[in-house]
Amino acid sequence: MKTTDLPNLRHLRAVALVARYHSVNGAADMLRLSQPAVSLAIRQVEERCGSTLFNRYKTGTYPTPAAEALVNRIDRCFNELGRGIVGRGEAREDTADLKYRLSFAQIATVAALFDLLDWPAAAAQLEISPQSVKRTLRSLELLLGSAILMSLPSGVVFTDQGKRVARAAKLAIREIQIGMEEVAQIRGEFSGTLRIGAMPLPRAQMVPEALTRLIDIYPALHIHVREGSHEYLLDLLRNGDIDMMVGALRGTESVPEISETLLMRCHLSVIAREGHPLQGKSDLTLADTSACQWIVNTPGSPSRTLFDEAFTTRGLPLPERLLEIGTLGVIRGLLMRGDQLTMLSRHQVQFEEEVGKLAVLDIDLPETERPIGVSTRIGWQPSRPQSEFMRQLELACAAAPEHDTNALRLVHSSGATST
Repeated sequence: MKTTDLPNLRHLRAVALVARYHSVNGAADMLRLSQPAVSLAIRQVEERCGSTLFNRYKTGTYPTPAAEALVNRIDRCFNELGRGIVGRGEAREDTADLKYRLSFAQIATVAALFDLLDWPAAAAQLEISPQSVKRTLRSLELLLGSAILMSLPSGVVFTDQGKRVARAAKLAIREIQIGMEEVAQIRGEFSGTLRIGAMPLPRAQMVPEALTRLIDIYPALHIHVREGSHEYLLDLLRNGDIDMMVGALRGTESVPEISETLLMRCHLSVIAREGHPLQGKSDLTLADTSACQWIVNTPGSPSRTLFDEAFTTRGLPLPERLLEIGTLGVIRGLLMRGDQLTMLSRHQVQFEEEVGKLAVLDIDLPETERPIGVSTRIGWQPSRPQSEFMRQLELACAAAPEHDTNALRLVHSSGATST
């Protein structure tokens, strides 16, 4: 659902207040609006949702299940905005009124400009003029009493306060999008969106397997999978561009707004082509690979660090004939065509191993064990499809090679394992 298709933010607050007070008049008093204005706001939100939100009785106006689902997301939306205004931590009471004075145009505009960093591009996405974008941003700055961004010759640069507000705006918009999806699910339309960030290890086998099962349950679900480095995907997660990140866990000491769920532990294996000269040899050790050419990841990456440590902890010199390649497809292609070796998780080459293209050499590397799991935002409340994907991911991990059945546990910022 596009941002421009979402209900008016002030209309959504009217819905939340009617649900709280069971009274249109009570909500009108809180909003300092007339009763007909609040009734009109409700009708307009109902039209956008395609669902009835309230049942009206002599004793009051009561929310339907659709309204209860939507109001939950409305409350979360305003909580995000409150936190964005004051910075990290819980929203303070003195910002309560300020967050309710924000307009949907303001949060949509700051979110679009934060993503695109270009006035014309943001205007095109919002279907308004660049001048309107600038006016809306200026009104937001006046409301907050602080600068959101600076326009430099090199482009648009957000201030620290601007970054906090923009991230909060994106998370708030995402809450309303999910709320609208949940309303649709209540009336039997199981569509919605799932946005995943997948790092190299799980995206080869576990993520596709979980998605295959999920699609059988939610065939109309819109699924977006983003790939990239841990740092890139973490930024997407913090900004609300993805709902979760699947991959090796690195701890959350530096990102306290993120929590980690451990799904399994796995270690690296030495991978070679089927029929490699070292395949099938007994009592094979890492020292026996000294004459081989290795394919490794770039310096500083977790897998490269584990590669280096595997040799140094055994008192072995690091191999000199290295090919530094970070693309799994290229690594697979080279392995199948030559006698190079690499260290990968067995999950990443499970298909090639099953069809007889690649093989795992009998070299034990217990010190390369890594925790694999899901990273989400603290306080994240998954929708039904998102929860189902998490469940299917757990099942896929449980069926994977090397699965540690004792590994499944919740890891918070105080207890995450760093790799």
